[in-house]
Amino acid sequence: MLHRREQANLPVPARIPEAVPFIDSDDAPLLMLDGKQGRDEWLLRHAYEGVHIFGGTGSGKTSGSGRALALTYLRLGMGGIVLCAKPGEYELWRDYARRAGREHQLIRFHPDGPYRFNFLDYQATVSSDAQGRLDTGNIVHLLMQTAEAAERSDALKGQGGNEPAFWRRAPREMLSHTIDAVWSAWGRLRLSEIMECILTAPADPADFLDDAKIESSFCLKTLRQVIGAPAWRLPAHDQRVVLNYFRDNLARLDNRTRSNLVTTLTSQLAPLLKGRMHELFGTSTTLVPELTHEGAIIVLDFPEKVHKEAGLLAQHIFKYQWQVATERRDIRTSPRPVFCWADEAQFFITPYDIHFQTTARSARACTVYLTQTVSNYFATIGGSSPRDATMAFLANFVTQIFHRNADRNTNEMAAEMIGRNLQLRRSESRGWSDSQGGSEGTSSGWNTGTSISSSGGHYSTSSNAGSSAGTNRGISWSSGYSMNQTVSEQMELDIQPAEFGTIRSGGPQNGLRVDGLLYQSGRRFEGNRGRNYITLSFDQAGG
Repeated sequence: MLHRREQANLPVPARIPEAVPFIDSDDAPLLMLDGKQGRDEWLLRHAYEGVHIFGGTGSGKTSGSGRALALTYLRLGMGGIVLCAKPGEYELWRDYARRAGREHQLIRFHPDGPYRFNFLDYQATVSSDAQGRLDTGNIVHLLMQTAEAAERSDALKGQGGNEPAFWRRAPREMLSHTIDAVWSAWGRLRLSEIMECILTAPADPADFLDDAKIESSFCLKTLRQVIGAPAWRLPAHDQRVVLNYFRDNLARLDNRTRSNLVTTLTSQLAPLLKGRMHELFGTSTTLVPELTHEGAIIVLDFPEKVHKEAGLLAQHIFKYQWQVATERRDIRTSPRPVFCWADEAQFFITPYDIHFQTTARSARACTVYLTQTVSNYFATIGGSSPRDATMAFLANFVTQIFHRNADRNTNEMAAEMIGRNLQLRRSESRGWSDSQGGSEGTSSGWNTGTSISSSGGHYSTSSNAGSSAGTNRGISWSSGYSMNQTVSEQMELDIQPAEFGTIRSGGPQNGLRVDGLLYQSGRRFEGNRGRNYITLSFDQAGG
């Protein structure tokens, strides 16, 4: 392994990790999603396509699916880098490494440790040829990427390139010529010397012939070295272009314009120009990203909660160099799968992530990003269309895992991502009727009569009387019951957003079980009736 590193012109690190076996078959199963052998396996090839985990505070995303994936990757023999947002993440990964038998491959890169990473000199070493000629464009791109990271990057907002062309190109031109001069003169690249060369560049072409000026200007001393006794001699044409830039272009530039150019660079890179950050990233190199290709697990212990912007910038630098080194490697001779891990990923996203994810599979690189909500990305990216930029970023993660969440944006996104299915809707109506009626009546009567008749002097009298009475009653009753039922087919969300707020989140109250929903684009799971998602349960106490 050391021989291969020397062949690649890499600095020999302070500690080479002990060899550890690994599995690199694309069809190696990492997770059994339905708990049954041979059904719904999640494979190494799926890990290469990227994983994003969402879960609100206390949802168990880190101790549930995050922990399960971390232990799986370590047991598979992967190397990788771990980005840190909070204190204590190194201790968490030390526990993971112990459980996976990987403690000897764990490297902690932190402000008080022994490791150094001069990222410019490292880039110059890996991009120069046998004659010492640099691919200067790569160095300039690295510095501009670093400056973008320091600015939290307008490019993710869809605003990159809105400034006038001069202010995009002029700093790159200045850096290009300065890097060539410093590398040629001294055979090394240090950010402090590049910036000193820019800051001491003469403002008058006559200074190039003034011995006193030459002695007091690092820029003029460098240019004199380029001409007289360079560590790496520039081709004649390139040498002439560099000298002409400083003498005939920069020296004649309007003072205000020149001041704006210089201030733009120094303000963006200021955290790396002094103090501990300068010592770690601007002096020597004893740690290189390629160690992860040999099994090292490098924890970048510069938590944002402690070191703020400087800590984020340090991690952005190493992460970008790791991404480029991983894309650059030849997997025929260096086939080990590797990973990039970022909890609280909203702090670490850059425009290059999208580019990297498009090639991660061929580079055998597994990206795992975790955050609470999609709203974190909206706030980080900002600009006029943060939702569109966020969706474009997340589209590069084929596997998405959702834990309990109270964020409306996240839950609606998850529901829409899973999509709609034809579902039966049943409606039912019922009715009851009840009626009754009654009638009652009475009748009575009285009659009398008298009749008198005479015949032959005789009289007779008769009388009669009578009465009648009656009562009648009647009752009627009726009732009825009716029911009507209809069934219709409708396209509805397969999972309603509110359901994500009720998922188990671990802890004693849930038997240390954390539930999550795994969605995989283009996948149909047998364990869930051919749906594109499946529900999982993780044991917080499992080893």
